[in-house]
Amino acid sequence: FGRRRIFGDDEDGCERGKCKTLERTVHGRSCILRGIPRLYRLMTPQPLATKPFVLLCLAVFLGYANQWVLTPIIPLYVQDLGGSAFVAGLVLLAFSVPSVTIRPFVGRLADRWSAAGVLALGLLVIGAGSLLFLIPFFAMLFVANFVRGVGWAGVNIGGYTTLAGVAPEGRRGGASRYYTRVSSRYSVGFPP
Repeated sequence: FGRRRIFGDDEDGCERGKCKTLERTVHGRSCILRGIPRLYRLMTPQPLATKPFVLLCLAVFLGYANQWVLTPIIPLYVQDLGGSAFVAGLVLLAFSVPSVTIRPFVGRLADRWSAAGVLALGLLVIGAGSLLFLIPFFAMLFVANFVRGVGWAGVNIGGYTTLAGVAPEGRRGGASRYYTRVSSRYSVGFPP
């Protein structure tokens, strides 16, 4: 089992791409990693806190904060305008129905257009829907929550799709963990 049997007749056989075994990693690591660039990228530590990832987490945090600040206030607002608990439930349903039913179409839009664009558009639509609550008409509550539901679908589809593209290939699990923590930490900065 001499060196010639593993690497060929010459000492430089590995550098010319003739490596036949992974045993060369003891003698020269770069030979194996040059032949397997994806493995090298996965083995090399990549920073997770890049500017796109931090901006994505900030945007998602603000979107979730908007959602969870308004959700407990909406029933109180409905009652203040003279509605019952049943009507408050219907207003909240006006948010949930478009949020769930429109997601396949928003996903297709994210695939064909831009996931980050869908996220940004979703955040703008949520903001516009939130501003509609300032109009003190009873029917406007349904419209505002419907609009917010459409934006919520964009935030969730665009956010998770953008996460898959922004996170380093070898750190997608960790990035997903931090992303989920950010989206659930709304109560720290915005308690109900």
